[in-house]
Amino acid sequence: MKRRYYGTAEVAEVCGVTQQAVSNWLARGQMPRPTFRLRMGPVWDIESARFAKWLRANRASKRRAA
Repeated sequence: MKRRYYGTAEVAEVCGVTQQAVSNWLARGQMPRPTFRLRMGPVWDIESARFAKWLRANRASKRRAA
């Protein structure tokens, strides 16, 4: 099974926020730690249970706020 990974830009896109917002969330501990880091920045395994749960909750809060 292929794993799918997102960087800051992809996380920002699916959450409807800027890349800076994602960086701020990460710095504040408001999102899961990255699976690993590359020179280009943090990378998350979007199929991990922890990240998937966070993403569902984050998307839900965005819909409620809209």
